Amino acid sequence: MQFSLNCTRRHVVQRLYRFTSKIAVDVDPTVISGLEQATLKPRKHPGIVKPNHLELPQQLGDTLKRIVGDHPVKKVLQDSQMLNSYIRSRHPPPTLAEIENKKKLIVEEVNAKMSLERLATLSEEEADRWKRKRELEINKRLSQRTYAWKPIEYGAYEAIVYAVARGAQEYAVLKRVLTELAQRDEHFKPRSYFDFGSGVGTGMWVASELWKENIFEYYNVDRSREMNELSELILRDGQENKQISLRNVFYRQFLPAIETKYDLIIISHTLFEMVDKAQREEVLLNLWRKCDGYMVIAEEGTRRGCELVNDARRFLLHIKDEELQGHTFAPRFDHSHKPGSLDSPDLSLKFIKCLRAKLIGARSAGTSSNFEMTIYSLKIHDVALNPISFHIVSFFPILYTTLRLLSSETYQSDFV
Repeated sequence: MQFSLNCTRRHVVQRLYRFTSKIAVDVDPTVISGLEQATLKPRKHPGIVKPNHLELPQQLGDTLKRIVGDHPVKKVLQDSQMLNSYIRSRHPPPTLAEIENKKKLIVEEVNAKMSLERLATLSEEEADRWKRKRELEINKRLSQRTYAWKPIEYGAYEAIVYAVARGAQEYAVLKRVLTELAQRDEHFKPRSYFDFGSGVGTGMWVASELWKENIFEYYNVDRSREMNELSELILRDGQENKQISLRNVFYRQFLPAIETKYDLIIISHTLFEMVDKAQREEVLLNLWRKCDGYMVIAEEGTRRGCELVNDARRFLLHIKDEELQGHTFAPRFDHSHKPGSLDSPDLSLKFIKCLRAKLIGARSAGTSSNFEMTIYSLKIHDVALNPISFHIVSFFPILYTTLRLLSSETYQSDFV
């Protein structure tokens, strides 16, 4: 069988130019000087970054093994993979404007099947039949093209699957973020901790590692009663009668009405569970009023996750009440870019390696490693009046995320 390709050189050159981009790289003069004078070995130059990873403490790993209990390990792993895939593919609920715009385009597509001239020639019965068929086709296409959002309901088994699937990932993300926060602000010693959408308590695990001697209250809010019960069981090392080592741990299913201030507030992997933008802003404002130190917003590292985090950031920065004025502690961006545009570094992703299925003594099906790369998006807001300045380097988003992935975040801080 023979194949032929009929094209001119001009067409080939145009195609090459269309997909070619030039990247200029400037090397630090001190690095060049060190290489030339042999004082710096090439394999140890500043651009070399060794991959790293974060693991759950052994005690937490053993606890997760206990809570799996008699459930089949293979099934738990399969369900955890399915849950991970579903969460990573999630979109926020579509707005009414988005639905109306889609419906308008679909109506135009369907109407194009029946011209006005042909419609005028139809009998009354045929016209009614076409209208019914038209409405069915419009609704069918609209349902196919509209994201079918619904909240995730967690029962007792689903909470265990979530702990296995997401525990190590969310622990690694918050460990990196809060460790950097502690390093950047050495004087920050939170005495109270608040976690909205606390899940199985991954944020509390990290906070208690960093500031156990300082924190006197842990307040966790999650609408799933089973999640709260599992979180408490994990604090008891999987043994119901064992004493909790932390002081003053509270669980609630709803936000408290009392206006109590908290030094550290966490909103991690929760924004996707809210029904609309109005509810997200109401919750953010409520939590911001309770904040007396730092508020950390972390979400899944997808484009939709980044958009939700950046929407939250813009909302908090544009609050007009002078008593609620704050600033973004990290990451801090070049504000000459239009927020949310494709060429804006506002859409930032972070990458980190974390331990996964080894938690329960078995590897995930179809994988050759117990480690995986977790992607997340991040914002930290500070109520302090004097913002801290950081040097920001902006890249085109695709190049930016690629460089972050290659660096494995060993020395590049989440705060830059």
